Amino acid sequence: MIRVAAIDEHPIFLAGLVNSLAAEPGIEVVAQGHSAADAVRASQQHLPDVLVLGISLPDAGLATLTSIRSTCADVKTLMLTVSAEQQQISSALQAGAWGYLLRGVSGSEVVRAVRSIYNGQTYISPNLVANLLSAAARAATLRKQEPQSACELSLREKQVLSLLRQGLSNKQIGVRLGLSDKTVKYHVTHLLQKLQVRNRLQAALLARPQMPAAFSRGAE
Repeated sequence: MIRVAAIDEHPIFLAGLVNSLAAEPGIEVVAQGHSAADAVRASQQHLPDVLVLGISLPDAGLATLTSIRSTCADVKTLMLTVSAEQQQISSALQAGAWGYLLRGVSGSEVVRAVRSIYNGQTYISPNLVANLLSAAARAATLRKQEPQSACELSLREKQVLSLLRQGLSNKQIGVRLGLSDKTVKYHVTHLLQKLQVRNRLQAALLARPQMPAAFSRGAE
């Protein structure tokens, strides 16, 4: 049974969301609410497997996600927002979101995302993935214009990049490689500079040019 908490600022939308989730076999809605405070409370009190977090303002959603991640690291969050901007999606994934959907998607897609996330996969709507891949392609084109030596990665940087592709945090990478958080951060910073990308998601996309709508992410 997948235990889900659903949070959305709009009561009518939330009711439809809850009905869609509760109607699915193997899914139980254990909590619901309308605010960031409700999201934090539901995560702490019920420890759902998946938290569907619908907050209109991107910054507010990211702040709530960060708060939940700091206290309930095992709760996997599916962001449901109005922003399709590549930077907002990247920021959400970097902050620890396991999925990203736009408001207005069908109930069946939300259910599909919840099941994928529960099974250890990150889920992003196919149209959003297309936008991310386009941005990654543009970054790759710019990168090819740089001297080849600037893109040569050390063995350690290749190891870090491989783990970034799996969605691991700096702390998790450190555990895998036997490195301190500070050392991992150092390698990630230099890795991004060499690849000529702005964030971890772009680095992962460049390393994996063909990415489906739902892609594998290592367990937390």
